Amino acid sequence: MMRSAPLLLLSKQEKHALSESLQDGIAGYGDLFFMKPDHSGERFEVNYCGARFLCEITQSDGNHVGLKQIMLNADFPAVRSAIELNFSATVATDPPVLPIVTGLLSVGAKLAEFLELSAVVWRPAKLASGPDFFIRSIGSFASGGAFPALSLVRFINEGAGAIRTSGLSWFSGQEIEFEMSGLDEKAAMRRIVRVVHDIAVNGPVVEEVEVGGLEPNEKLHISLSAGRSLVRVGISSNTDL
Repeated sequence: MMRSAPLLLLSKQEKHALSESLQDGIAGYGDLFFMKPDHSGERFEVNYCGARFLCEITQSDGNHVGLKQIMLNADFPAVRSAIELNFSATVATDPPVLPIVTGLLSVGAKLAEFLELSAVVWRPAKLASGPDFFIRSIGSFASGGAFPALSLVRFINEGAGAIRTSGLSWFSGQEIEFEMSGLDEKAAMRRIVRVVHDIAVNGPVVEEVEVGGLEPNEKLHISLSAGRSLVRVGISSNTDL
């Protein structure tokens, strides 16, 4: 069964106006996109870099509760329509293949460049990013940069000395619990983002391992629990021994 569309582009335009903006914008990209609409003018098949993706324009009631906003202060009640982006049957896999996911994200970023959007929503992590931030982070990743963790993974600090991820399992089947061990949130985030990148890009952790940290004498201790669905990360240094 194909997953529900993971990527949404929210707009204050009505559906018909958003459809016209989408078709006009894609036409301006020449050979980069090939778009085949159906008779409704609301569903399209988009060919981007040799892979096919599904694009559907839907009505929105402006009710987008539970979303964490990243570089954004959205007026969600004013949202009237959305573009839902999904994998076509020819490229859909479970778990998703990262190069194909990158293609989907790149399509969303390219559309965000010419559409007037209120927000870009990544459903698996319940995140809403500012369009400019999403464009920059995805563009950097597609060009060989770091995995865009802040746009695609939710980080939860409940004040219990640990940071948990939500949404990483969409990529890998695993979430992370990072023991802060006295670090402030900024320092802990630098380290957990590194682990997120490794799992998202290289695949799930399969065994306990110890790796170097960000400081010369620092070690990250990585273990598995909950049937390998939870990756626990602790931190130590040689001065702790």
